Amino acid sequence: MRALFSIFIFVFCALLLPAQKVPCAQLKPLKILAEEPIPCTPNVMQYYWFDVDTSFYDTRFMVDSACHIEYDFYEYNNFCSAKDSIIPKAGITTYDRVLSTEEISNGQCFCESCSRNHRIQLKHKQRYVVGMKTDCDSIQIDTRITDDILAYAKEQKLKWYQKKYKKGDKLVLNNILFQANSTSLISRSKTELASLAYLLKNNPNLTIEIDGHVNDPGEKNSENNQKLSEGRAKAIYDYLIKNGIDASRLSYKGFGNTQMIFPKAKTEMEMKVNRRVEILIL
Repeated sequence: MRALFSIFIFVFCALLLPAQKVPCAQLKPLKILAEEPIPCTPNVMQYYWFDVDTSFYDTRFMVDSACHIEYDFYEYNNFCSAKDSIIPKAGITTYDRVLSTEEISNGQCFCESCSRNHRIQLKHKQRYVVGMKTDCDSIQIDTRITDDILAYAKEQKLKWYQKKYKKGDKLVLNNILFQANSTSLISRSKTELASLAYLLKNNPNLTIEIDGHVNDPGEKNSENNQKLSEGRAKAIYDYLIKNGIDASRLSYKGFGNTQMIFPKAKTEMEMKVNRRVEILIL
């Protein structure tokens, strides 16, 4: 009973008292993909920073089954600004099942399976700080490429019209081209338009807004520019309807030259980018 009470007090205090942090200038980089164990001073919290890259996603901290391990995670910027930004229970699972609250509390680990099999899932392309402490003399880090990473890699290989989109996403279709000062499409635009129709046919719940833009550097948006941008957007609208897309899923707008990417365009490349068509996912 006394032993259980002592463990309860230890965990309770660990939950209430934040770890003593160190200045960011003193943080060491953590070699996530290194195979050699990290040497530790027993029962002393050590802090490291590391980047979550697409080359790994799941990180597992392991110690000898006779030892315990505890760790705290922080977002790097918040750690450096001295805010208490610990990430509690950050997607911690074993490879087989979710850990119960009796097995883990704020990174404290007291059982064999828990201490050997902690696994943390963190967001891609973010920097973190981890504080680690164990009563062993080393900690082993294991990383795994999981289904999440494989799905991400597969997504990167897909063509734009094969991907999945959500509300607010915007597609810039630079290969939809028009005759100069005209709403008439150049014939080689048909490939890009066919791809857009393919996207909509294979995603029947998708609704879009077609946004037309023109190039006219150094000038205020004129009535002609406005009409031209609207006419070009409507040309795409008409093409999609003609190719089987229901009009209720489509709308269009013209922005004239009010949203040029290159307001002082001089090269043909810059002008081409300005007279673009964008597809906004609604």
